[in-house]
Amino acid sequence: GPTLEEDLTDINPHREGTIARLLETTQPTEQSSTNDSCSKEDEKPTLESTEAIVVKSDLPYYNSILAELAADGEWPCPVCEHPYFLLLARAILQTLAQVEAENSNNNNHNNFKGIHLWNARSLVAHQRLLQSKPGEEPPSLSEQLDIAFEKCRRLFSDDDDDDDKSRPNLQLATVLLEQGLADHHWDRSGKGRHYFVQAQAKSGLHVEVTGAYGKRTKFQQEAKAQMLVRARSTVVVENSNTNATQSSSDKKMKGEDTSNLMVDHPEEEILLERIKFEDEKENEIQALNELDQSILLALCLDVKNNNPTKEALTAEEMGAFLARVLDHHDDWMIY
Repeated sequence: GPTLEEDLTDINPHREGTIARLLETTQPTEQSSTNDSCSKEDEKPTLESTEAIVVKSDLPYYNSILAELAADGEWPCPVCEHPYFLLLARAILQTLAQVEAENSNNNNHNNFKGIHLWNARSLVAHQRLLQSKPGEEPPSLSEQLDIAFEKCRRLFSDDDDDDDKSRPNLQLATVLLEQGLADHHWDRSGKGRHYFVQAQAKSGLHVEVTGAYGKRTKFQQEAKAQMLVRARSTVVVENSNTNATQSSSDKKMKGEDTSNLMVDHPEEEILLERIKFEDEKENEIQALNELDQSILLALCLDVKNNNPTKEALTAEEMGAFLARVLDHHDDWMIY
């Protein structure tokens, strides 16, 4: 009978040309005969038909990858592109996480503490690819995710510093933020609110949702009550936009200054770019690092998760959080 290698010949992901066929876009070949070029021009395969041929030729390989990614009877979305890379990432990260866990148990020095966080991220991506119903997470993936985040919290916690646990811990805040987003994507109870609040406390972010009188338009005569989010970082990163003024000349010398590329919105426009508050202190922009900006967006997401989405008050509160984040231009990936 056929051997195992013969059965897996057509689905070997490391076979020469397999990955290349998945990534490249096959172009129609040129006709060798000049006499039949005009007659066969209409018969050249289109981009859609060419991609269909490529997918059909790799169908056994594609289905085998989907079968490997299935968890507790839940299959991945069949129209996903290149699932092999997710399977490869899951295998690499899970193996490295196990090696790091063994080294930590043996008290060996290692520099792979962050591998557990990347392993957790791959688990979140894996679950989001499955066709499971909201709130019905696969038990096997759920257990692995809890173990990965528990290891992350233990590795980045301040257990050794019992005298000053209140000081900010940005690494632990990042882990808590990621775990809250995982609970949101997995539709768990609370949708990550508990971890968002913990991330805010560990990062040292001060947030206050309040109101103040202000104007939205140029010709507005009477100031109206506006919702306002006051936010200030305890830890200000050196590359923050608030501290960039001292090195602006250096950036101009290196060609890294992008201030001239920003769109200027003058006061002549009818709708003001920012709400102009009567109290000048409210118009000042406090320092806010990139991590705290991400936490603010998570708190904005929490407002959406725990309030009716069609209510005007919900949109107003979410807009106040977004307006506070848009005051900074440190990292456009945050948006």
